[in-house]
Amino acid sequence: MKKLINNRYANYYLNAADKLGLKYKIINSQAALARIYDDDKSIELSANVLSLNSQLSAALATNKKKTSLLLRDENIPVPDFKTFRDPKLAEKYLLNKLKGIQTYVVKPLSGSLAIGITINPMTYGQVVQALKEAFEENSEIIIEKYIPGQHYRITVLDDEVIAITQRLPAYVVGDAQKTVEELIAEKNIKRNIRNLPPIILRTKDHNYLKTKKIKTSTICPEGEQLTLQLGCDMNIGGERKRIDRDFVPEINKDLFITAARTLDLRFAGIDYISPDITIPYTRVVSAINEINSAPHSDVHYRDTYPFDNYAAERIIEKIFGRDILNVQNPLLNSEAAVDIYSPFIG
Repeated sequence: MKKLINNRYANYYLNAADKLGLKYKIINSQAALARIYDDDKSIELSANVLSLNSQLSAALATNKKKTSLLLRDENIPVPDFKTFRDPKLAEKYLLNKLKGIQTYVVKPLSGSLAIGITINPMTYGQVVQALKEAFEENSEIIIEKYIPGQHYRITVLDDEVIAITQRLPAYVVGDAQKTVEELIAEKNIKRNIRNLPPIILRTKDHNYLKTKKIKTSTICPEGEQLTLQLGCDMNIGGERKRIDRDFVPEINKDLFITAARTLDLRFAGIDYISPDITIPYTRVVSAINEINSAPHSDVHYRDTYPFDNYAAERIIEKIFGRDILNVQNPLLNSEAAVDIYSPFIG
């Protein structure tokens, strides 16, 4: 992949345009602002944001409360939730809920990259800290029931599911010799080589490990996979695994398309929780957790097969109605195992 601009998100799209034989113009490199066009169509982009969604639709998607209300009205499964502006009322509500067995999630009404999100606070101190983080720079927060299961990101464009990726929490695999701390350090060296953010254990992650009776000084049995966090964001150590769209039932794809339509989004990144995305959503407890109107394309690249530009190519193909012909599959190229990320820092 050629480095056409010093921003990885924009670079994916510009490389796709180049491969399709489309014209493009870099308007402002520092702003990662560019235009892709042909004789009939034109779109603009700034990093991961494409000029496809209206301002209203984008604003609705940014607000988790409004998103959940709209989806719920269409009988689309979402977690049960309640919003708060008063920290004391939120504290009272959450402490009362913790008397039961249900797990809860505390997060800002708007935000991304796991900032301000706490899963399953269990003590008074953890509740106070969770609310402090959620309310920081936010006037309103949301407390919702935790839906157990696997986390998936589905990208939808113009009523078509473009790509699906499973989002995995940070983990290490034991070797019966190294401690958890040593395994994390070893894995972070490998992640650094691939230009991936390191695994970071926050206080809330240490609290989670305590519930599993695990310390960073613990030596794990050989072959045992240890999940380190409840969250699965890449910026704190999460992993990615590509899912073949053909394995996902049509009823689930229709659910994702309907969710995007509900917010009048042409282009959407849908966060979905389910025990297994290959099972119809009507047969399991599942939920759409969030919808993003400017989904980071990165989520589909840093995965099982990171050496091709498949998601951006599908998106640009869809927009301009073109096909990429005679493209060599880089996954079959034994010499393709190189670090493709380093040119895209920015």
